[in-house]
Amino acid sequence: MSKENFVSTADLLAQSTPTPAPSLPGAKTEAPKLADASDFEIHGGVYAVLIGSLAGFLGIYAIAFARDATMGIIMAICGLSLAAFFGLSGVVGNLKPNAPARQSFSDYMRRGVMTGSGHLSGGGATAQIVTLPLLLVGFAVFVLVYTAGL
Repeated sequence: MSKENFVSTADLLAQSTPTPAPSLPGAKTEAPKLADASDFEIHGGVYAVLIGSLAGFLGIYAIAFARDATMGIIMAICGLSLAAFFGLSGVVGNLKPNAPARQSFSDYMRRGVMTGSGHLSGGGATAQIVTLPLLLVGFAVFVLVYTAGL
C-alpha cells in the first residue's frame, strides 16, 4: 500500500463533524448532579466505631498470636499504618478554612449522605461503613478462641 493512499485516524477525526444523538421523548437532558464534598460528611461517632473496631481487631490478633515474636513486628506495622491513615485523614480534613459546624448525630441520621451513586440515609451509610470492621472483630474473636484451644 502506498503512502499516498494512507489516511490517518487523526485526519479522519478532524474531517468528521459530530452529530448530536437524537433525544427520546420524556428523557432527561440534564447531567446528574455529582456529590459535593460538603454533602459527604460522616459523623465523628461513626469514625470512632470504625477506628475502635479496627484497633480492636489488631489488639485481639496481638493477644491471639502473642507467642510468636514476629507477630509483634507485624502488629506494630499494622498499628502504625492504621494510625497514619486515620491521623493524616483527620488532620487534612480539619484544614478547611471556613469549615461549617459539625452536625449532630440526629442531623446526620436525618439528612443522610450524598455519595457518587446517590443519596444514602444515615442508617444505610452507617451500616455500610461499620459492617465489615465489626465482622473483622468477630473473626478475630473466633481466631482467639481457636488459638486458645490449641
